[in-house]
Amino acid sequence: RIDSRSATGQPDLSLLEPYFQILSNSKSTQIRIINGQTESSTEWRIDLAPKLIGRILIPPFEFDGARSAALQIEVTASKAASGNPNDDYYLELETDTPSAYVDQQLKLSIRLYTAINLSSLEAQPLQLEGADVIKLDEQQYQKVQNGRRFLVYELNYAIFARTPGTLEIPPQRFIALKGGSRSLFDSRRGQQIRLSTQARSIDILPIPEPINPRDWLPAKSVTLSQGLSLADGAYRVGEPITRTLTLRADGVEANRLPQLPPLSGQDFKQYPEPAQLDQQTPASGIHASRIERYGLVPTRTGPLELPALELLWWDSVANQARVARIPAQTLNVLAPLNTPATSTPATPSVAAVQSQQPATRLPAQAVSASSDWLLWSNLLWATVCVLLAGLWWRARQPAAQPVVSQAAPAANTDEAQAFRALEAASRQGDWHSIRQALSIWRSTASATPIKDEALTQQCQLLDSCLYGKGSVQSFDTQALLDAVRGCRQRLAEAKTKTRGLPPLYL
Repeated sequence: RIDSRSATGQPDLSLLEPYFQILSNSKSTQIRIINGQTESSTEWRIDLAPKLIGRILIPPFEFDGARSAALQIEVTASKAASGNPNDDYYLELETDTPSAYVDQQLKLSIRLYTAINLSSLEAQPLQLEGADVIKLDEQQYQKVQNGRRFLVYELNYAIFARTPGTLEIPPQRFIALKGGSRSLFDSRRGQQIRLSTQARSIDILPIPEPINPRDWLPAKSVTLSQGLSLADGAYRVGEPITRTLTLRADGVEANRLPQLPPLSGQDFKQYPEPAQLDQQTPASGIHASRIERYGLVPTRTGPLELPALELLWWDSVANQARVARIPAQTLNVLAPLNTPATSTPATPSVAAVQSQQPATRLPAQAVSASSDWLLWSNLLWATVCVLLAGLWWRARQPAAQPVVSQAAPAANTDEAQAFRALEAASRQGDWHSIRQALSIWRSTASATPIKDEALTQQCQLLDSCLYGKGSVQSFDTQALLDAVRGCRQRLAEAKTKTRGLPPLYL
């Protein structure tokens, strides 16, 4: 402090840097008037943290012609770092295992126990060389130690070492205020305390032999499951089947879960979807999952073999290799259902007509008169048809060359089959199967992208139901089918206009 209010700048603090860490530096000016006399002073407040243990001499400072006196202090080791429950506060560092393999999850917990009021807590971020660090959920709870109740602040981290050797965990530090006031009218800042843990060394083991590094997957647990969209087993040719493979693992990052091998064969067409990755970070460790979906469209009847699927992984709890397995499965594929079509009703047989007629009989005269009238009317219509045919043939005589007609192109059988598959998926109500069947139909209906506003709107609604974050519970499949039918009609009209009408004369 210097008795001057016009002091500019500040004293040279470089002499403190070898022995102290400068935490904060503030400046204030005070002016007092007592019995008509004015007094002023300038003060610098510097918070220091000793770097060494033992006697340290704070040197004198010179500023604006004034000089301060030297000050000697005694620095002792921090008792809070010892983890003694008899102290008012202390730190604790714990790992769930003394050693770990490469890429294995190592859970580290830092706990601050305090029996007194501490405020303005600040923790040093954990950074390690040669390892990836993921911060998990923080926890705050109470615990009784030696008859005293402590408030515990716990920080949890998941560490993944990438190279074998020794992983050094440096001392982790906490900064807090002790005895600070919570009142807005009390300016007492309190005493700043700095706590640190002891350094820790972790042995990182290499990948055990004879496991291939490409198959290395260390985890606490791994489950592999399979699901098919048609639970009743009514599999038919041309109708899509959604195959869902789910891989779940504890203690593994989601981006390190391997891709599952797809099926191979000629008895079906396969349409994969992008994999869905999910990762949760609770205090217990990382939970990850990978979901892969494939659209399978059988192309022939008979048995469809789904071979067994195996995944090798390393059990980090039991320290042994294990295999997650999906057993083989055989699907019985049936012939496609006939598409209902509008056709003229069949002419009933004479026996059926007679069986449906009432038992009453008409008089013989009425039957004879009706038969004569039908005979003459048929002869009259036959004569008219012969005359019309003769006139048409006479009109065609000047044209010496015959008329060549153009046959309509055959219907797109692949597009029709894809549309029937879309109708079947819509009846089942499975959104994933509907989306796959719709994608197949769009690829067979047109070689160029289909630009249809109604169809685009329905596709967006379907994607919102499948992948949106909201809670969509229903989707109008009939509206989607109406949009597809309208699009099919417009595509057919466009093809007709492109072909043009057959010429009347050549």
